[in-house]
Amino acid sequence: MKSSTKILLLGAGLAAIYMATRDLRKKQPTIFYVPNIPFGFNGICLPPFGIYIRMDQQGNDALVAHEMIHWQQYQRMGLVPYYYDYMKDYFIHGYDLHPMEQQARENETDYCRTNYTECVRDGRSNTAFNPKFRKP
Repeated sequence: MKSSTKILLLGAGLAAIYMATRDLRKKQPTIFYVPNIPFGFNGICLPPFGIYIRMDQQGNDALVAHEMIHWQQYQRMGLVPYYYDYMKDYFIHGYDLHPMEQQARENETDYCRTNYTECVRDGRSNTAFNPKFRKP
């Protein structure tokens, strides 16, 4: 298959994903409370499916607000650009200095916005406390 055909098919596939999910991004996310999230995370936003919060964090409004900012980022950007930019910035900046994560940390102190992992592990974070946060 020619490279131009591959590019055309990739573009068509991305357009189909965009069209199939554009209406989903207009609605509010479903929040699921689950027993565990990998790597010690307390919550995670997985567009277009919803927001997942660990059961022991139920009632943690600051954590829900953090994940809702990610949902708003997804609504503004769209599905493919959201995941593409998130992963690109993760590999460039890492987690603590990730621009989308820093935006979602609006209710944290200036120190915890850029040192979030440390703050969550030692209890200084306004979002959550978890000594196992981001440990394999």
